Amino acid sequence: MAAVKHCMSPTVTASVDPINFYKKIGQAGVINMMAQPTFTSEKTIEVHVFVDVQYLDLEKRQFAKERACDAYFTFVSLSIDDFLPQKVPPLKLLTADEEESFKLGEQRYKARKELRKQEKIY
Repeated sequence: MAAVKHCMSPTVTASVDPINFYKKIGQAGVINMMAQPTFTSEKTIEVHVFVDVQYLDLEKRQFAKERACDAYFTFVSLSIDDFLPQKVPPLKLLTADEEESFKLGEQRYKARKELRKQEKIY
């Protein structure tokens, strides 16, 4: 939804980076999934998706929250008229953290692009 909301158009998943698993989610766990756009190129948007799990800590009588997993997804924005790739609106970077996330996203974008080039050689 984060990609669709940002692009204001349908999107399709182009790639998923490795999923990092940190914590097992048990039966009593309550999960919260969040997504944050981190980088845009001309026709793609990278979204950081992370899942947190909460458990009721009976001894402390409060919820304990931990990161269960996260991954970076890349989406392509599609035109509503013909469902062909279209330009993605640029992100509005408001904080230093957002600017840093964007720079790191750009590095991942370039690395993915280079990997695709290498795969075509073989």
